[in-house]
Amino acid sequence: MHMLIKTCRIRIEGMEQFCQLAASEKCLLMLWHNRLALAPFILSRYTPHIQYAALISGSRDGDILHTIVTSYQNGHTIRVPHLARYQALREVVRHVEEKKYMVIITPDGPRGPRYEIKPGLALTALETQAYVIPLNWEAKHYWELKTWDRLRLPKPFTIIKVMFESPIRLNHPSTISLEEAKTILKSHLPQD
Repeated sequence: MHMLIKTCRIRIEGMEQFCQLAASEKCLLMLWHNRLALAPFILSRYTPHIQYAALISGSRDGDILHTIVTSYQNGHTIRVPHLARYQALREVVRHVEEKKYMVIITPDGPRGPRYEIKPGLALTALETQAYVIPLNWEAKHYWELKTWDRLRLPKPFTIIKVMFESPIRLNHPSTISLEEAKTILKSHLPQD
């Protein structure tokens, strides 16, 4: 993966605003599950001063992701049993409140359906009043694997455009419903 990405030209948008916000505020980073493969490389290379923690299930598939994420100096993981949703939510809220790490969440993971926001991200954003920063990348040429999320990998020597989008801050839970929060978050991540 490192060798493949080194052949590509990478253009970054919105990184300055992202770094300023990450230095002073509680933040969550969201990206679709099929864009996850490049995230550790992008974050390690372009924002090495920010410590990240990715929410990863305790499954065998999660072991692979754990190894990838922690192979980067600023990468950490929050491991929870696959079906322990409430435990995962408590752990994420705790990490966000402590501001030790910026928590990365794939709102449609770990098993889909693709591009559907599950309640965990919205609940965390409402509970903590943290900023949610969408991260997306596009490659001019890429492979799409035959997985549930159609995982994308850039082809060698392509151009990759990385976008740290404008932050979203949801209103307090008393003024916005969970479904409204999910709709707002989904509207800020492109779906292809």
